[in-house]
Amino acid sequence: MCSKEQLNEIMDKIHMGLPKCNIKLPAWDNLTSALPRLHIPVMPAVRNRRGWCGCLQDDEPPEITYCVVENTGTLTLQALTPTQPMPPQDELDSKFAELVTLQKENQELQSTAKLAQSELDIALGAHESQKQVLLTLNQQLVSRIQELATIHDEITTALQT
Repeated sequence: MCSKEQLNEIMDKIHMGLPKCNIKLPAWDNLTSALPRLHIPVMPAVRNRRGWCGCLQDDEPPEITYCVVENTGTLTLQALTPTQPMPPQDELDSKFAELVTLQKENQELQSTAKLAQSELDIALGAHESQKQVLLTLNQQLVSRIQELATIHDEITTALQT
């Protein structure tokens, strides 16, 4: 422990900004050698040709458990044994290739549907504008017919007198 005078002296040196410090620190090697050594075992890299799921080994079906909630509110785990074994690797590969193909076709159909929807929206907008033009023309025609009917009535009244 340091005395109060030693601490004050150190603080004065810090505040004065002296360029060098008189405190001797142990060398880096001495510090690292004093630290305890921890041994962390390295896990070996295990790769086999069976795939990424370690629970599916050989041809035995996987063990599946599921949670059942009973009427009393208790949870129980029950084992479910599949009745069908895992299919052969070539069948899995063909099904996966089919899945990838279907996914690509789905993406193509979605892009086609989006394009058709945008074209339909454009056509619908044009149809709405044509409808507005026809409604305006219809209103003008009705007003013109009413004007002609008024003129016709005036002419027939003038001829009868």
